[in-house]
Amino acid sequence: MYPSNSERKDRSALKAAWRYLLAAIVCAAFGAVCGRLGRGFQSYCMTYAFLLPLAGGTLPALFLATWREERLPHPTACALWGAGIAALTVGAVFRGALTLYGTMSPLTGVYWIAGGALLVGALMTGLFAGRTRTRLPALPEEAEGEPADSP
Repeated sequence: MYPSNSERKDRSALKAAWRYLLAAIVCAAFGAVCGRLGRGFQSYCMTYAFLLPLAGGTLPALFLATWREERLPHPTACALWGAGIAALTVGAVFRGALTLYGTMSPLTGVYWIAGGALLVGALMTGLFAGRTRTRLPALPEEAEGEPADSP
């Protein structure tokens, strides 16, 4: 009656993959429209901004959906990863828009730094938070009901 953990994992990973794919399609469409309206100017950041949610979101989510492990990474790690991909994507689109307008701003580097920091935070959370949630197995003496101090 209730879905198993692996079915829930597959469904949530596939939903995340669809969301990232939709973001990649929107970025590609936005880059194509801005490329047409750019009057001969081209911005590589705007043109290739769709690769960030595609390679950084859709592909890892599809990998998690097919992964044979029973549980997903820690929810905080997933949230930080999504925020990092979003920050990098917004930074690429913003830098591309400024390039098309013929100007530059040193503040666009903040997006790359923030996105990178969020991705590193997601990796660290995924590595260390998963280890603290697991229970250690009981000692054989304690499992049988005998006290551990008896001879």
